[in-house]
Amino acid sequence: EHNGQNRGSPTCWVDTANLDGETRLKVRRAVPLNRFLGHPEGRAEQATPAELASLKAVVTSDPPNPWIEVFSGRLDSADPSQDFATQLSRENLILRGAVLRNTRRVWGVVVGAGPLTKLRLNQQLPVFKFSRLERALNRVMATMFISQ
Repeated sequence: EHNGQNRGSPTCWVDTANLDGETRLKVRRAVPLNRFLGHPEGRAEQATPAELASLKAVVTSDPPNPWIEVFSGRLDSADPSQDFATQLSRENLILRGAVLRNTRRVWGVVVGAGPLTKLRLNQQLPVFKFSRLERALNRVMATMFISQ
C-alpha cells in the first residue's frame, strides 16, 4: 500500500543503500494475483490479508547465489483446480536489509532463509592488513613467547 496519490498501487519503493551503496530508491512490483485469487482482471491489486493467507501456491526460484541484482523464479498454483503460474523477477524481490520508503506496508513471502541467502553469500571475510613493523613486532613477540 503506497502513501500519497498511488494508494493501492502494486508498487513500493525500497532503499538498498545498506546492500549495494546506491542511494536512489528502487521500485519493486507486486506479483499480479487477480486471476490467482479469482478477481476480475480490471480490479486493482488490493488483496485482503485473509485472501493472501488462503492462497495455496508454490514458489520455485533459482539456486542461492551472491548476486543481489539477479533473481528469477516462478509462482505456481498448488491447487489442482486452478491452472495459474507467473514468472518472478528481481522487480518482485525485496532483500533483507532493504528499507521501505514512501510505502506503509507490503505483504510478502520469504523465499530464502539461513546461511544460503544472497546477503550471507555476498558477505566477505575482513582482510587484515599489517604493516611491516607490525609483522616484525609479531615475530619478535612470538619468539619471546616461545623462548620462555
